Amino acid sequence: MRFVLLVLLSLSGCARSPVAPALPVVRVDVWHDTVCPWCRIGLHNLDTVVASTKDVRVDVVHHAFLLDPETPPGGRDFRAHLGAKFGGPERLEPMFQRVSAAGAPYGVRFAWEKIRVSPDTTASHSLIAWAPVEKRATLVDAIHKAHFEEGLDIGDVEVLAALAKSTGLEAEAARAAMKDSARREATRAEALAAANQGITGVPHFVIGGQQLDGAQSPEALAAAIRAAAK
Repeated sequence: MRFVLLVLLSLSGCARSPVAPALPVVRVDVWHDTVCPWCRIGLHNLDTVVASTKDVRVDVVHHAFLLDPETPPGGRDFRAHLGAKFGGPERLEPMFQRVSAAGAPYGVRFAWEKIRVSPDTTASHSLIAWAPVEKRATLVDAIHKAHFEEGLDIGDVEVLAALAKSTGLEAEAARAAMKDSARREATRAEALAAANQGITGVPHFVIGGQQLDGAQSPEALAAAIRAAAK
């Protein structure tokens, strides 16, 4: 009788399905700053690769890096600051054109004429660290677009809280996280630790032990992920 019941269950579609093999997991650590245009390109390309990779689970871990840790809370004048940093205002337009040309093939846009402030990015990194892992890529993209395409001041907690809300996060909780002094100190400590590890420029990727610097192409990132998965 038991045998007949098992046969009937099998025929009626109740047989156990085969268990799918677990996907290999590749961890991608990336150090970046939210005002770094090369990070904008590199992270956009990483997002593209992660979204199109179906046979590997890619876990992206964001790490804070502060290009200018001495930026005052209210930020600096964008063009005056960059002009002083790179040897004169006449050098800015060729630099902007070079970055824009590098991003164009991947659909990454920059509206340099709209940017007025070089902000302190501590709050933006604190927000990213607070956000749920599954929301971080979307949040980083929103922060980048706000700065590089809309010219918004991403050092402003209210601007960042609105961006958090636009990605489905609770604005008041986001605001509290950014104002938390312990979280801000942890963000700055992480950035300092990166410098102490010898990371001097961003974006800096570590994929399966392989280190990649600069705004890597989707092809280079995908190749590194495939190599790590093996």
